[in-house]
Amino acid sequence: MLRNRCYGCGRCLPLCPLDLITTDEQPAVFEDITPSIADGTIQALEIHTQPQRYRAFAELWQRVHPWVRYLQVLAISCPQGEGVIDYLRWINSQIQPLECVLIWQADGRPMSGDIGDGATRATIQFGQAILGANLPGFVQLAGGTNGHTVAKLRAMGLLAPQGIAGVAYGSYARKRLAPFHAIADQPWQTVPAVLAAAVAEAATLVSPLKSVPSPSVPYG
Repeated sequence: MLRNRCYGCGRCLPLCPLDLITTDEQPAVFEDITPSIADGTIQALEIHTQPQRYRAFAELWQRVHPWVRYLQVLAISCPQGEGVIDYLRWINSQIQPLECVLIWQADGRPMSGDIGDGATRATIQFGQAILGANLPGFVQLAGGTNGHTVAKLRAMGLLAPQGIAGVAYGSYARKRLAPFHAIADQPWQTVPAVLAAAVAEAATLVSPLKSVPSPSVPYG
């Protein structure tokens, strides 16, 4: 059960007084998904990297590049770090020209959106820095995003079209949707009324940025 609830934030590791928590790596192999990219099943790809990993990115890009022509969206996700803007500029020089939509994902505080109101400040500041670099494409916030993110962006005048184009909700969205796991004695996605209620809850995260239908279906 604990394995199923884990989403890899790593915050539990230093908190265990007996050092009894272990982690398992599940490295993704890009070639496993290339058939789904070629047939159009997968139309968007998100690459996670970190500042200064020039060689690793170059090696990965050699494998990814032949398949980009099948994509509609390519996202580059990176956390803050020394020389990060120069690193992102270098990445841009490696991937251009690019025919699909490009998204720069500012991962300000990875997997920390559920720990407090102040968690969103780091990702907004990082998003501002990427906007200031004038890279082609769109800037999306991630890591530390929560229910306060859009309000802060609006107050700072940082929303699109000139500013932040999107918000990715990870751990915060999982926290908001966690109660639906306990409603049914089977996967909640397979129960129409529960699924509709979960979609309505998720829509409240999207609606401040984009108008979406919010179905109201009772469950219980």
